[in-house]
Amino acid sequence: MKIGHLLARRFMRNPRQKAFRSAVVVIALSVAPLVLITQISHAMIQGIIERFIETHSYHLQVHSLFGDFSDAVKEHIQEVIDVHDTYYEIRSYGLAFSSEGRMSVQLRGISSNLYQSDEGFHKYVSVKPEGASLLEGEIWIGKETAKRLGLGVGDVARILITSIDEFGQHKPRIMRAVVSAIVTTGYQNLDESWVFLDEIWARELLDGWQDYSFLGIKVKDPYYGLENTRRNLQDFLGERYIVYDWIGLNRNEIMSMNSSQGVILFLVFVIVLVAIANTVGVLQLFYLEQIQSIATLSFLGMGRRELFQLYLYMSFWASLIGGIIGIVLGLILTGVIAFGIPKIEQWSVVIIQWIQSYMPFLQLSAVDLSFYLSGIELKITWLSLLGMLIGIVMGTVLFSLIPAWRTSRLKPMQILRKI
Repeated sequence: MKIGHLLARRFMRNPRQKAFRSAVVVIALSVAPLVLITQISHAMIQGIIERFIETHSYHLQVHSLFGDFSDAVKEHIQEVIDVHDTYYEIRSYGLAFSSEGRMSVQLRGISSNLYQSDEGFHKYVSVKPEGASLLEGEIWIGKETAKRLGLGVGDVARILITSIDEFGQHKPRIMRAVVSAIVTTGYQNLDESWVFLDEIWARELLDGWQDYSFLGIKVKDPYYGLENTRRNLQDFLGERYIVYDWIGLNRNEIMSMNSSQGVILFLVFVIVLVAIANTVGVLQLFYLEQIQSIATLSFLGMGRRELFQLYLYMSFWASLIGGIIGIVLGLILTGVIAFGIPKIEQWSVVIIQWIQSYMPFLQLSAVDLSFYLSGIELKITWLSLLGMLIGIVMGTVLFSLIPAWRTSRLKPMQILRKI
């Protein structure tokens, strides 16, 4: 074993060695928030994307240039490799109103068995009460819409829609339906204006200029090989139909989320670089702490190369140990945050009530997570953590090259003068 490595181990085990431990702490405290932000942001973005593709855009959409989707077309689509299920849907827009307010809503005419038969839709759409029917004259309404309009299960909702008469004129009409369920995906931006109704009833009601229909397709794997499946399906159907994938349909949302995550990661990355630079500065203290030992070893014949290696070994072990501790600490914080998010609003209400009981003049509002996921399905990306650890170690060692080189160039008498 090289002398630089042996000396580094000796100095690290010295109970009076403070600089090395300080360098480890600096790295650990910098890595922990980086792990927290990367894992939480990745889990939130992945959760939002999965809700979009499973409940709104489907994996693929088939649009007809002539508006016809025969049963034969559906059967042919099922024969395409990788296609799992096909669902017909018709969409439109309307204005829901009540005595408490009004808001624009998206009307979605879906198959009555979509919730029971599609695994992804059933996973991300919460229907209250469970087992609610979706028959003619009934609707499922989004949680935010129900809240703003003051509607509950069993109430009659009124929605202003348009229809075309026999003369081709657009005429407004009021659709009345009983609210049979309140639905939510846990992401308000996605489902706040949803109104579900039965597909057959929707075909009778929604015949205005703003209505459109399509076939929503679920494939076996929406992430790998999707473009090949889309092309095969497009070639199979011909020029009468246009096939879109979920990436193109949700491009703006994906770009917005990725750009937001990129800005956050950039800021955290800058913080980590500053921490690495500070670590190198702290390791300079190690040199000052051990100056007497280094001077003695220099007089006994330790060369510049061994002194250079000693400095780099200390940098390597400080960054490695600090990085591992920071990753572990960051994962613990990630777990606490991920499983605690559903309780944050409740805790904030309790805390505000306690504060106002002593200071009633304060006007405080509870934390509002309506526009965030109500729950996070945490999936640790171990490969990114490994890359993060390697990057921190390499960065610290690289930042240490110049100080190590300067230290190694000092002659024994120069070192002795610093004692």
